[in-house]
Amino acid sequence: MGNKITEKYFEHSNFADDEKRVLEEVMTKTNFQPEKEIFRGQIYDKDKVSSLIYKGVWQEKPAVLKIQGLQPDVDEIDMIDRFNDQNESAKSDYQNYTTAQNGTNKTVMAT
Repeated sequence: MGNKITEKYFEHSNFADDEKRVLEEVMTKTNFQPEKEIFRGQIYDKDKVSSLIYKGVWQEKPAVLKIQGLQPDVDEIDMIDRFNDQNESAKSDYQNYTTAQNGTNKTVMAT
């Protein structure tokens, strides 16, 4: 597994150019109501946005929405699982990691 994000940086247009349109589309399709942006992933410079994370409400419950602009070749949950599979440091804390992909819930060890 190589680092393809650096290659995609040069291949794709800046996600920042579409972020408002994409958020509005997600809001329309899912009824997610953002309260505030809590994270802005950037790659190499502050104007090149790779992902956005919002705190908000979905189905009348607190929720977090991540919009991934630059799509990695491997899903994030798979990257976490692969890291944990090879990680040899002490593993004492557990956290729930829920992913909307395939509607699965996974428990991931936090180190």
